[in-house]
Amino acid sequence: MLCTVLLLEQMKLQQLVKALGWDYEPFEIPAEVYADFKENVADRGASAYEAWTKLVADYKEAHPELAAEVEAIIEGTRSS
Repeated sequence: MLCTVLLLEQMKLQQLVKALGWDYEPFEIPAEVYADFKENVADRGASAYEAWTKLVADYKEAHPELAAEVEAIIEGTRSS
């Protein structure tokens, strides 16, 4: 029974691969996928991180005492 289920699943997978036009070997990642990841995840994440660090720096400058308290809470060094 298990062999039949596995065979059917393999056939479904082959149909899906054919329908998608996926002409790559298992574990082969097309260059377009890497490029898309870099543009939509890595680069966007770097931009967001830069914006966040600027926001934090501006907050520290505007509210040094509160910023120090927040930092102590995050680091776990705030005394009760």
